Amino acid sequence: MPLVLMVSFFTPAAAEMNMGLHILKVILSVIGLAGVFYLLLYHLAPLLLSEAKLFANRELTVLLSIAVGLGAAWAAHTLHISPALGAFVAGMLLGEPPFATQIRANIGSMRIIMVTLFFASVGMLAKPLWFITHLPWIVLVSILVLMLKTGIIYGVGRLFRLDNRQALATAITLSQIGEFSFVLAATARSGNVLTTDTVDLLVSVQTSS
Repeated sequence: MPLVLMVSFFTPAAAEMNMGLHILKVILSVIGLAGVFYLLLYHLAPLLLSEAKLFANRELTVLLSIAVGLGAAWAAHTLHISPALGAFVAGMLLGEPPFATQIRANIGSMRIIMVTLFFASVGMLAKPLWFITHLPWIVLVSILVLMLKTGIIYGVGRLFRLDNRQALATAITLSQIGEFSFVLAATARSGNVLTTDTVDLLVSVQTSS
């Protein structure tokens, strides 16, 4: 969430207004969005699902999860903040309500489908010809990213009193770029924060690492 918020602060729309007002607007929008869905999931939904037949209705909980996820993304877009941020807020709130265990059990198959679609969409972002023509830059940036992340994670591990071997093993294991970076790159491109070539470079580095 902080990273998505930071990206939204650098959009051209943010540059046209006072930065302090823009930050306040984004923060208040996120708080308001979280507050509305908190009331929905922790107060209204348990009240409506209190009857045994409704609570046991698998289709109803699946429909609720879809409606909350899509509704949060649409609401965030309407408030001129990242839809990914709205969906992230919805996911956090869906993970803790009184019926969260049932939701996780019922949407298992759907989660597999969505993960498959996510990685398929990531693969569609890659441009093989661009990858080949810019291979030296991709290799250079990939090495720099892996070295930088390894060094940072190693330092964090040592800070938490891991020995050298454990800290180094943890750093190497976590040195790859995470999947959420694709969301950040897409958000930055849609907000005109990064150019198309820069996003293509980041996607190529992410997929190669």
